[in-house]
Amino acid sequence: MFVARVARTMTVMLAALLALPASGDARRVKDDSKARAALAKALEGRTAGAPQHCISSLQARSSEVIGSRILFSQSSRLIWVSETRGQCDDDDVRVVRVRGSQYCKGDVVDTIDRNSSMYTGFCVLGEFTPWRKLKPPAR
Repeated sequence: MFVARVARTMTVMLAALLALPASGDARRVKDDSKARAALAKALEGRTAGAPQHCISSLQARSSEVIGSRILFSQSSRLIWVSETRGQCDDDDVRVVRVRGSQYCKGDVVDTIDRNSSMYTGFCVLGEFTPWRKLKPPAR
């Protein structure tokens, strides 16, 4: 009797564990679709250029995390997009470990919780793709 109860409990626990990834996948798909929509809005009216290995950290005025990407705004006409590896939560404070005066592919971005100031993780920058706003045609 005890063995049967333990076996049933283990079966229920296993079923619950197997169901967890499915709910996480559904949440991730929802988050991915939100991120895709936000990225499309941020890059609307812009065209992509050739990816570069590094960009000037002095010219990157602000940054924003959208999904697995970090957008560095250089001007109203130019945004650099870097696909990251790891986890850079958009609600966390990001601290880039800079070597010199450039952000480069492979640089580490530490994340810190904005409420507790606790270290929460890191991500790694990828190549930087420039997205430029097209100039309106001359009249």
